[in-house]
Amino acid sequence: MSGYEDYIGEDQRLAILRFLHEAPSYRANASTVQDALRNFGHTITRDQVLGHLQWMQEQGLVAAQEAGPAVLVATLTNRGGDVATGAVKHPGVKRPAPGRT
Repeated sequence: MSGYEDYIGEDQRLAILRFLHEAPSYRANASTVQDALRNFGHTITRDQVLGHLQWMQEQGLVAAQEAGPAVLVATLTNRGGDVATGAVKHPGVKRPAPGRT
């Protein structure tokens, strides 16, 4: 990936974590996450959302599980919440600006 693509990917991952941090029960399905990212100014495909969620699951930032055919639900982990609020840094996720938690 290019530097710009890396930057956008890091920002998208932060946006996903922050969205889940604000979501009821800290969880949402991939379609809802995709819609939220579009509202945040990111043009993103469902495959990209699924890729981010899979990567974040491997990193321990979310727990993802299939809730039916073609339905993936992501739940924020404690570590993911810490990254979303800027309490800790994680490589591959943009750190939020101060006062933006």
